[in-house]
Amino acid sequence: MRRAALIAIAVSLGGSLARADDEWAVKRAPLDARVVERYLDELARSTTASVAFDELVRLHGRQRSLDALDRALAERAARRPAEAMALLVWRARLAARRGDHASAAQRLRVVVDARPEDVRIAVELAGELAHGDLNDEARAIYQRALPRLDARGQVPVLRSLAALSAAHHDLEAAERWLTHLVALDTKGVDRAARRSLAETLAARHQPARSAVEWRALAAHAARAEDRAEALRRAGEQLVEARDP
Repeated sequence: MRRAALIAIAVSLGGSLARADDEWAVKRAPLDARVVERYLDELARSTTASVAFDELVRLHGRQRSLDALDRALAERAARRPAEAMALLVWRARLAARRGDHASAAQRLRVVVDARPEDVRIAVELAGELAHGDLNDEARAIYQRALPRLDARGQVPVLRSLAALSAAHHDLEAAERWLTHLVALDTKGVDRAARRSLAETLAARHQPARSAVEWRALAAHAARAEDRAEALRRAGEQLVEARDP
């Protein structure tokens, strides 16, 4: 039962996989240097200019020249040192987009060292470290970042902490992070988090508490079949609580 619970938690909290390079193997078209430079300007100004980044990836992907995009970012950083950290963030994201999480983490470390106040980049670094199975370091960074984030920013961090804890068979920590995550969900819309908490409590031999979470899932279920399943699981946990 413990193994099944761990699998269920990992599935419900798991992140998406990086896209493969062959996604960019589409019809080629000539690059407009002026358009490229305009998008590079946007990236240099802000590490949140995701539309410009996506457009640059699309344009270079048509040419199968993502290496050229990385070189363009590096060359501009060399010419304009004031923009270097912002552009290094985008080079890290490009590496991550291509599945090279080790390079992405290496580049983000430089940025975090230079900008320790930027908690968003620290969280991004933790995510890349987790992709590279450097889970202990990732967990430590997430935990340091957590009190520096608002409630909205805490949600993905708590989800990642719970998933990493479950992956390490640390169900006590997973329960702690999931409890915090569910507490932030005042509208009851994060069914994955509550379900993971119910599964974790069951795996930790706390059937009465697990039943409470299953009942909450039933109360907020939009579909009849989801409500029926949640009530069934709640009933099973109550039976176990009465007859351990």
